[in-house]
Amino acid sequence: MLERIIGSFSLNSWLNRIAGQPRTVLIVILIFTGVMAARIPWLDFSVSVRDLVVDSLPERRQYDEFKALFGSDEIIHVVLKGDNIFSPTFFNRLRTLSDAFEQIPGVQRVISLPRIKSSVDPRDEWSLQRFAALTAPVRIFQRYLISPDRKVSGITLVLDDGAYQEAVTLAVRAELRSERAHHLAYQIGMPPVCVALARYAQRDFIRLPLCTLAIIAILLLAMFRSFLEMAMILVSVAVAAVWTLGAMAWFGVSLNILTVAVPILQIAVGTAYCLYIYCIFRKHIAVSSEFIPALEDTYSRTTFPTVIAVCTTIAGIASLAVTPIEAVREFSGFACLGVLALLVVVLTFFPCLLALAWPMLRKRPPDTMSLLFSPDRVDRLTRLIVRRRKTLFGLLVLLSLFAVVGIMRIRVETNPLAYFRGNTAVSMHFHDIYRHLSGSFPLDLVLGADREDYFLRRPAIEELAEYQQFLATVPGVDKTLSLADYLMLVNYVTHRFDPDYYALPGADYEVGMLVNQFKSLLGRDILRRYVSEDFAKANITMLTRLSTARAFADAEKRIMGFCRLREKSETICRVTGFGMVMSLGSRHLVHGQVWSLAITMGVVFALIFGMFLSARIGIIALAANLFPILVGFGAMGWLGIDLSMGTCLVASIVVGLAVDDTIHYLACYKRAYTEQMDAVAAMGVTLGQVGRPMVATSLAICSGFSILMLSNFTPTAVFGLLTMLAMVSAPVGGLLILPALLSRVSPITLEEVFQIRIGGNRLQQAVPLLRGMTRMQVHRVLKTGEILQIDAGSHLFDQGDVADRLFVVISGIFDAEMVEAHGGLERRQGCRTRVNRLQLGDVIGEMGIMTSGHRCVSVISVVAGEVLALSQAHLDRLRRVYPRTAGRLYANLSSILTEKLIQADQCLSRSCRLDEDTGLLNREALLECVDREIQRSRRFGDPLAFCLLKIQNHHAGPLENPLDEERFLRQVARIAAISFRKIDRLGRFDSSTLVAVLSRTTEESSRVIHRRLKAAFNHRYRLDKKIEASIWCRIMGLDGQVAGSTFDAAGVIQGAIVQDSGRLLYPSPLTAAE
Repeated sequence: MLERIIGSFSLNSWLNRIAGQPRTVLIVILIFTGVMAARIPWLDFSVSVRDLVVDSLPERRQYDEFKALFGSDEIIHVVLKGDNIFSPTFFNRLRTLSDAFEQIPGVQRVISLPRIKSSVDPRDEWSLQRFAALTAPVRIFQRYLISPDRKVSGITLVLDDGAYQEAVTLAVRAELRSERAHHLAYQIGMPPVCVALARYAQRDFIRLPLCTLAIIAILLLAMFRSFLEMAMILVSVAVAAVWTLGAMAWFGVSLNILTVAVPILQIAVGTAYCLYIYCIFRKHIAVSSEFIPALEDTYSRTTFPTVIAVCTTIAGIASLAVTPIEAVREFSGFACLGVLALLVVVLTFFPCLLALAWPMLRKRPPDTMSLLFSPDRVDRLTRLIVRRRKTLFGLLVLLSLFAVVGIMRIRVETNPLAYFRGNTAVSMHFHDIYRHLSGSFPLDLVLGADREDYFLRRPAIEELAEYQQFLATVPGVDKTLSLADYLMLVNYVTHRFDPDYYALPGADYEVGMLVNQFKSLLGRDILRRYVSEDFAKANITMLTRLSTARAFADAEKRIMGFCRLREKSETICRVTGFGMVMSLGSRHLVHGQVWSLAITMGVVFALIFGMFLSARIGIIALAANLFPILVGFGAMGWLGIDLSMGTCLVASIVVGLAVDDTIHYLACYKRAYTEQMDAVAAMGVTLGQVGRPMVATSLAICSGFSILMLSNFTPTAVFGLLTMLAMVSAPVGGLLILPALLSRVSPITLEEVFQIRIGGNRLQQAVPLLRGMTRMQVHRVLKTGEILQIDAGSHLFDQGDVADRLFVVISGIFDAEMVEAHGGLERRQGCRTRVNRLQLGDVIGEMGIMTSGHRCVSVISVVAGEVLALSQAHLDRLRRVYPRTAGRLYANLSSILTEKLIQADQCLSRSCRLDEDTGLLNREALLECVDREIQRSRRFGDPLAFCLLKIQNHHAGPLENPLDEERFLRQVARIAAISFRKIDRLGRFDSSTLVAVLSRTTEESSRVIHRRLKAAFNHRYRLDKKIEASIWCRIMGLDGQVAGSTFDAAGVIQGAIVQDSGRLLYPSPLTAAE
């Protein structure tokens, strides 16, 4: 079906246009490529960990509500190290940096020791030693701004919601560099992590595609030993990559952490497509002296499988769009666009390069891959697959089970920190900060009550402190900050730093007083980070070292468990923060992965089914393509690699890529099987044709994706590793599993068997039973029945059998015979009369199955063949399941029965009017013809005559063989029928007389007819010499005799025979003398 749709496109005319003017086409394509390339410098990078979250989650909406209520949680922690943070030099450096950070656009507030000192000592009267002594009992500063050893201090930058994080991060980096303290200071937090991701992505985008091109160039040189062939393939894939990147730039789409891999995917896949086409084209170089026939034959063999391979690749990549993550969907969309661009290139640009390079390509040496797949090695591989099939399957099953065990070990995880290698600055800074201060990834616990001013009460503040005490015990939580901490600080400050007053307020009114002093002392914006405007909700910020989705999920579980234990509390708890959104998003990875893989497999099955209309071949193709997935995911489990944002892409992409080999193998195998009609021979031909490009493309894809392992972005590196491992195993599925499974299954349908038998004619025209049906309806009918092999001489059924099936001849020749005797052996040994000869497409037994009666004839196979049998049960099932198809089938049966009834009626009519011995008109029909001619002669006045041929036997007694006389009579009748005119009517009047009615015959015409008859009987044709007989001829005109109202033709003819036999016609005297 799919092949016919694609075949309707006039490929040869398209190629003739392309190859006929390659320079013009190349110029147009290069101009378009230049336009697209000119826009690429405008591509920007928008890389953020937040691209990896699921926007549609309810928890994401809760997180957005949290930010609207308490402000942004975008925080940058700047860490500075020294010998003593309270030394004048270090403290001045802290002050200078704090002042500089406040001037950076997008920074809402700077929290640092110098800012605290300015708030409590506005006149700057205290020494640093006193300030250090006064801050020592304040727990809020410990491991937040001051390390336990007082050698590390932190500066917290609270960013505005919607601030341009990259600009802020770069400005902070510039300030640290300007202070010449960058070797003792660093920044960490989500904004610096996102900027680092963008930097690594930009570096990978520039470096990795070039490395991929270099590796594939080396591989192509090793294969073909030719710079020209290498350049043609690489330039083609580079053009497609430029188109895709240019389209992204024109659409204003920014590159994210996944779309930077699109050019590498294009280079690897595009090389595979070009290799498949060029390997077939290279075979024609040695045997063809003309370019156009070689190009047409190459593309006639490769266009259909290439288009289907593109469709399956797009299906595999497009299935990732079901993942509710924006970055993955963007990767899916532009990767699909890139694959479409590759298809356009291989159908336009690549043929032009082949046309221009044709004279030089004919002088090239054979490629090295031809040595690997020499005829002897292909033959050995074929014998291995056929003879060791069970051993091969056993080994593959064991390997698959081993992979399945590895798959069961896979863990689902999302860890932004794991995106960086351990030796990167981001990773080292993340682990360094919590060794001295607190973790840099925040998590928030929101407590809400159903009434306003709830957190202006002393019990509510004490409740906050109790929650903080528990949160301090949660693994990974280094520091907690809440309204209770700041009220204790304000109480401590307002009572002149008396340590006894570093405590919670003692009464509700004191809470209100401290809140007012909080606003004037530290600012309203800090207060709003920990309590809502109506004081109905409060926030506890946790500074954690947590980075994995599992760790965030475990922390939430422990916290919510503690909250449920506080049954008497009036507050409702909710854990939120970017870490929680990321954690819940990782749970959707498995769901999205399963759906993506299921969609991919479904589309692949549908395409294979569309090619072969066979569910078995579709399942075989899926089995062969599941093997690389098992290997890839099994390697994930055994290597301890988590299922994350990068690795979730592997399965669908591997299926889309590996199925390309399957499509090419199946297309070639089907073509070879159609020619050979032998599975083993077709396997050998297919392995010889597609083995080289299959291995070459796998090597190209593995080489391309192996470059991803050089990326500093760990998911990209792991994605490249797993894809490479999976694609290494792809040839195993294509060269071993697929041939072994297909060796027991025919790749062609019954419809195609019919097509082969009838020599390519349209099936619906050649088989009356299928007339007017669509191809799907034909497929349903053929799949409903069963194929029977009938040997020569075998009886399909016998006369008198119960009619329970009808048959359609697929091949062979069958005779329908009627026997005179009935029952037992006499039925087979009686006198037989052949009623009809049945060949390809004829329907047998349709009358019997419609009447449920007995067979009227016996059908015997003359030449061994095949028939399609349809029983009454088959027809009933077809009527139930496919009523429209059954209706069309019964309509065709009715047409067939009508045609055969008309034929039978005509045959019966002829048998009643013809003489059995001579095949001429019998006496009754002859006299009817005479009456008609007489009436016509009377009406129009035309002359009319009779010609009487009298056969006189000269034997005295009976003949030894009576059949000789019958044979002589038939010879005379045949010669006479040939000799008369077409308008004359010849019949048998009696046992020895033939009469011809001669219309429009004058006397002169009569003499001509007599001479013709005499020459025919004596010279042109030879009668049997065993019979001693003579033939007399009398031509009598009837002018005037027919004028009356009545005319006794029989009497006239009989009288003429008795009265005068006429002149001797045979033998003539000359013939008798001879």
